[in-house]
Amino acid sequence: MTNCGHSIRTGVEVTGAQDPRLTADLARAAEQHGYEVIFVADSADTGLDALTLAAWSAGVTTTVNVVPRLEATTRPASVVARATSSLQLLSDNRAAVAFTRDPATTEVDWIDEAVSVIRSLHDTNGPGRVSRSGTHHRLAGAEPGPSLDREVPIWISGSDSSIAAVSGRLADGWMADFGDYDPARLAELHSAVDHAAVEVGRDPREIRRGVTLPGGSEIDSSALVSSVVDHGVSLFVLRIDATHGIDVVSRDMRAFFITVSAARAEVETVLPANSLSSKRFRRHDVRARRRAGIGYDEIPEDLVGGAVEPGDPAFGTLHSTYLRGGDPGLVLRPRTVSEVASAVSFAGTHRHLPLGLRSGGHGISGRSTNDGGLVIDVGALNDITVLDEATRLVRIGPGARWRDVATTLQPFGWALSSGDYGGVGVGGLATAGGIGFLSRAHGLTIDHLRAVLGSSRSRCELRRRGGLRVHR
Repeated sequence: MTNCGHSIRTGVEVTGAQDPRLTADLARAAEQHGYEVIFVADSADTGLDALTLAAWSAGVTTTVNVVPRLEATTRPASVVARATSSLQLLSDNRAAVAFTRDPATTEVDWIDEAVSVIRSLHDTNGPGRVSRSGTHHRLAGAEPGPSLDREVPIWISGSDSSIAAVSGRLADGWMADFGDYDPARLAELHSAVDHAAVEVGRDPREIRRGVTLPGGSEIDSSALVSSVVDHGVSLFVLRIDATHGIDVVSRDMRAFFITVSAARAEVETVLPANSLSSKRFRRHDVRARRRAGIGYDEIPEDLVGGAVEPGDPAFGTLHSTYLRGGDPGLVLRPRTVSEVASAVSFAGTHRHLPLGLRSGGHGISGRSTNDGGLVIDVGALNDITVLDEATRLVRIGPGARWRDVATTLQPFGWALSSGDYGGVGVGGLATAGGIGFLSRAHGLTIDHLRAVLGSSRSRCELRRRGGLRVHR
């Protein structure tokens, strides 16, 4: 397998921490050094629980992905499913889970069954309760949930061919121990991943590849470059021993990060321009639920993170609105004005499809969802800021809801003709009419819409008699 097109990331695996708080301290240090992923392993020596350590580490960090690395047979898969979904919600979509096994005592089909159980319990858009009568994992009518915004990636760790094969069939990522670099062995394992993926109808690019390297050793940058270019590796994880002390560990982290950065720069000179991307390559079962006529692979880079397809976990809460059912083919969730401009431009290339615009999601007209088309959901643009108290100038994002606007304005003694239900969105009410409790005295909300300009720098201004101005 040559390069898979995944952007290069760096990670740290913490081992040997006798004090559980040290794991969190090292997670924070890794984040400060620029690392993107931290692995936390179970400890047989101390009895510390990786899932608990991961949750604590997620609580003291803001950007790194947090991955508990679990020995396969130590927990029921249903327990792992609940714990990792909770971690995903608590960490704001920064969670993943990795399984490892002892080849001498653990059969590969244990992991096979575990992945199936976890995915089923994470899928709240599925047919209902989950039952399994496997050899290692059994469930009788377990309720899926909680609902997730983004799936929890499942990694499988191991350097034998059987683990590589099960990773190719099922996993979102595969990890191997780099140890003494052996290009031939690495190529053999990657081939096993690819072959197993193709056999079950998967694209090998669905599986991210990672390697773990021991701390304190000399690392050959050229070997890292070769593993990316020739074998598709995109994650390099430094295994650190916390017993060496935080000063030594921090020094190793700095040195490793510099080495990987140098390898990344060299890779960019070897591969064609724009060969690497941070875009998620969705699993084949997710892609199978895509709707015809939508250029999913052409979604702008700045919108990819918030884009929701019919096979994604968040789709169940986004396809319909408060009052109308729908089944769109893609929901875009811009977070900034420039991303709104990107979403509108992307929609402009899909004029053959219906387009829904959604603010708060009240959606009484039905135009904020559709069947098979696009939806631009501006719910994240929900800021409410008093800019100038003297002139009553207020900035309100289109995704805000009027109950929140009223709460913000109430301390100033201000009010706005804003509908008769607090869950109504600002954008929809302001542009589609706007009947409210003050309508007889002040008219509809749309009566005070001064201008809507097509530029990303523009702003529209609403003026209410009495001097309150609201602009975006």
